[in-house]
Amino acid sequence: GLVAAIFLATNPPDNREAFQAANRGEGHKALGDHYAAAPLSDRSRHDIALAHFQEAVRLKPGSPYLRLALAREQNALGREGEARKLLGRAARQFPANAEVQLEFARALVASQQWVQALQQFESAVALQPAFGAAQQGLGCLLTRMGRFRQALEPLKNARQLQSNPLTAHLCAGSARLGLGQGGRALAEFSAALDLDPLSAPALQGVGDTHLLRGDLNPAIAHYRMALGRDPNLPAASQNLASALGRARQYPERISVLNAAVQQSPGDGELLAALAFALATAPQPHLRQGELALGYAKRALAAQSPPGIETLDAQAAALAELNRFDVAAEVALQALTIARAQGRRDQIPGLERRLEGYRSGLPYRDPDPGAAP
Repeated sequence: GLVAAIFLATNPPDNREAFQAANRGEGHKALGDHYAAAPLSDRSRHDIALAHFQEAVRLKPGSPYLRLALAREQNALGREGEARKLLGRAARQFPANAEVQLEFARALVASQQWVQALQQFESAVALQPAFGAAQQGLGCLLTRMGRFRQALEPLKNARQLQSNPLTAHLCAGSARLGLGQGGRALAEFSAALDLDPLSAPALQGVGDTHLLRGDLNPAIAHYRMALGRDPNLPAASQNLASALGRARQYPERISVLNAAVQQSPGDGELLAALAFALATAPQPHLRQGELALGYAKRALAAQSPPGIETLDAQAAALAELNRFDVAAEVALQALTIARAQGRRDQIPGLERRLEGYRSGLPYRDPDPGAAP
């Protein structure tokens, strides 16, 4: 009798339909999970999974976890905008659910909305301080935003809380690099390699550390290993090209950048780096001014507002084509932006190149006045 009374109190007859609908919602969730386990190449099964997750949410709108399942399937199908809107509504509807806040933060990061994402990560951590994934997301985003010192504490927490802290080690290594702490960065990347000896990002991190120290040969070797594991690493390709340029290996530099642009044809930074290399190589047979200018224009089309490096590359290509007046105008624009942003590392080189263009001189790598 007591059991029956409790059942009736928690599931009164008037709510029987809602109770049954909720059960059906869980059933659709189970079917959705089944179809979602198929390879992404099997689009028809994923479409079925999406329909089941949508029905599950309709039948049981009070479950945050059904919303998360639907959003993840939308992301898998390339419908990121729909997933982000769904997660935004879920974050407002379930403000005390740390997992919902975390997933919404990740969606915001993917759409480059870093300030809003930071707020969501902070909310998730405040709701559940022992949530390792939220601590990691917060630390990695702070690293990407250049707030390296602030990133260290949440990344330390993430390493302690997670069973596999590979990503936390990678982000901590990048933060240490940003602080100029090469030895501690190398320790973090080495710890990541201990967890996964074939990790391409960890190999790239070791290469970045050696490049920061000026150890070009080990940097080049680690970048090549990283790209051997994953050819689609734009930053590794760009840094490898930088190391090759500093080592005066210009043909290889251009070859690496060509391959990287083939992998990522819309990457403005890679396009600018290739344009600069083609415009400034010291060997005449490597210079191709028209091609360099074309790559620079593609880089400009891919960026808004234009980056300093892209304007610098465009100016170098124009100078290679003896269009010195226009080159000087573009170089002055790059220099003005660099001064406004306080980019002290770039200002001296930009000033030297601008002076050369005004004197009718194209730029040739290496820069004799540049710091190592």
